[in-house]
Amino acid sequence: MESEGSHHLAKNGEIIKEQLRSRKYNKPQPVRRVEIPKPDGGVRNLGVPTVTDRYVQQAIAQVLTEVL
Repeated sequence: MESEGSHHLAKNGEIIKEQLRSRKYNKPQPVRRVEIPKPDGGVRNLGVPTVTDRYVQQAIAQVLTEVL
């Protein structure tokens, strides 16, 4: 079963790559805020980026890893 994220990347991956190469990628979208309950009754706040922004972050991390 294909996840929503992999379907999105299969459909848009080449477009995103070209936008990055040509420096036409728009700024990241706002993150989705999620509260995760803690055992002590508090909450842990998380910011979840979009599938596209996670893909871009991973691509940049791979390039930086090779350079550094």
